Amino acid sequence: EQLNNTLGNKQGLAYNAINLGISYQKIGLPQEAMKNLQTGLQIGSELGDKTTLLKAYDAYSNVYLEQKNYLKALESKDKYLETYKSLYNWEQSEQVNTIRGKYESEKQYLEQKLLEEKTAKLELDNYYSNLHLFHLTIGAGICVFLLIIISLLLYFNSIKAKKNKEAAQILRLKNSSLQEANLTKEKFLSIIGHDLKNPFNSVLGLSNLIIDQWKQLDDEEKFTISNEINGSSQTIYELLDNLLLWSRTQTSKTETHPELFDLNENIQNIYEIFRNQANFKSITVRLDISGKKMVFADMNMIATVIRNLLSNALKFTHQGGKITISTKSKVDMVEFSISDNGKGILPDDLKKIFESKGIHNSKGTANESGSGLGLLLAKDFIQQNNGIIWVESKPNKGSQFTFTLPTS
Repeated sequence: EQLNNTLGNKQGLAYNAINLGISYQKIGLPQEAMKNLQTGLQIGSELGDKTTLLKAYDAYSNVYLEQKNYLKALESKDKYLETYKSLYNWEQSEQVNTIRGKYESEKQYLEQKLLEEKTAKLELDNYYSNLHLFHLTIGAGICVFLLIIISLLLYFNSIKAKKNKEAAQILRLKNSSLQEANLTKEKFLSIIGHDLKNPFNSVLGLSNLIIDQWKQLDDEEKFTISNEINGSSQTIYELLDNLLLWSRTQTSKTETHPELFDLNENIQNIYEIFRNQANFKSITVRLDISGKKMVFADMNMIATVIRNLLSNALKFTHQGGKITISTKSKVDMVEFSISDNGKGILPDDLKKIFESKGIHNSKGTANESGSGLGLLLAKDFIQQNNGIIWVESKPNKGSQFTFTLPTS
C-alpha cells in the first residue's frame, strides 16, 4: 500500500482496498470489509477502471450474500453484469459467454433467495397479522363477555333496587295501615268503653232503685224497671259477644265450618230472642219467609250476622215502627234482606259503614248505644262464607240491609 502511494498507483490502491475487504469478510469483520470495499469502489470509479469495478462489485455481492441481504447482493450482481457488458463484447467470446452463464445462474440463485426471503417475510407478516387478529378477536370476546357481565350486574342490581323500592313501599303502606289500625282500635275501644259504661250504669241504677224502693213501687213500675234492666243487660251481652268475636278476627282468621241448613228456621229462632225487645218499643216485625231456604255456610256465623242486623233495626226504628225480614231464592244462592222505616243513615256514614274507620258512637231512637262493630262482623262473616252484603238507606226514611249466601 505504501509502495502504491509512493508510485501514485491508484489502481494498485484500489486492488489493495478490495482485497483487504475480502480478507476482512473471510475473518468475520463485515463492517471493516464494507469500509475497504467502498474505498476500492470509489477509487475505481474515479479512475473509470471497469476491471476494478468488476472486482469491487463481485466482492460486494459476496459480502451481502454472506449477510443474507439478497436484495443488495442481487443489485451488486446486476451492476457487475452491466459493467461486464460495457467492458467486453457480450455476444462474442467463449470466455464471456461462460462468465455470463455463471453470473446469470448466480443471479437466478439470488433472485430465488430473494423470492424465498420475501415469501418468508410475507408468511411471517401473515402469521403476525393472524396472531394480531386472534388477539383482537380474543380481546373483543373478552370485551363482549365483560359487557355481558356488566349488563347482567346492572340488570340484577336494577331488579334488586326495584324490589327494595317495592319492599320499602310495601313496608311504608303496612306501617301506615298499622298506624291507622292502631288509631282505629284506640277509637273503637274508647267507644266500646263508653257503650259498656252506659248500660252498666243503667242496670246498677235501676237495680238499686228496686232494692231501695221495692215496697213503694207498684207492679206496673216494677215491670217497667225490670224491662229496662233486661234491655240494658241484653245490650251488654250483645256488645261483649261482638267484642269477643271481633277480637278473635283481629288476632287470627276465624275458621268457618260450613254446612247445609235452613236459613228460614235460623231466622225464626233469632226472632224469638228479640220478640220482647220489639214488643217493648211496639215495633211490628214481619217475617216474609216461607218454606225452606237451604244455604251452605257456617250456621253460627250467619246467626251472629242476623242477630246484629235485627238488633240494629230495633235500635234505630221509632216507637210503633215496622221491620220486615224476607228471603228469596236466586240462582245458586239465597238472598236475605231486613228493612225498617227508622231514622236511616247519613250519606257520609253510608259510604264507610262497613269499614273500621266508620266506627263511631250512635244513639238509637230510644237512646240505645251503637258502635258499628256488629256491621264489621257482619261484613267479615258474610265474605268468609262466599257471600256479598250491601246496604241502601235514606235519612228519616229507613234502611235495608241485604246479603246473599250460596246454596252449595
